[in-house]
Amino acid sequence: MQHQPYSALAWNSDENVAAIAAAGAIAPLVQLLRPGSPDLAQWAAANALWLLAANAKDAVAITAAGAIPLLVPLSLPGSPVIAHMAAVGALRALGADTAEKRAAIAAATTASAAALLREMAGLDIGSGDD
Repeated sequence: MQHQPYSALAWNSDENVAAIAAAGAIAPLVQLLRPGSPDLAQWAAANALWLLAANAKDAVAITAAGAIPLLVPLSLPGSPVIAHMAAVGALRALGADTAEKRAAIAAATTASAAALLREMAGLDIGSGDD
């Protein structure tokens, strides 16, 4: 049997999204975002977290697990192409609902990177910290 990444299991299935979060998968998914993880693993993790972030409770858990500072570098030019768009989507989903999350994104990046994220993801974040 072939194992599918969580992102494939979560696609268009609220029940699967709930099951993934209930199984405690958020923290391991965040760990896969770390530098040194294979590009495909980073993509699958960012994509799954993007889908999970649609649920407010899961978005809080994703943020608490430290995903934002790991997603920021993946969302910028020079990151693995396969992970780039999923990271942008995950940041957009995570940063869309509270000023606190937008501030966390801004704190995890530089002014130039914050400008790119505002443009690419449509995030209303601060200027970053060069």
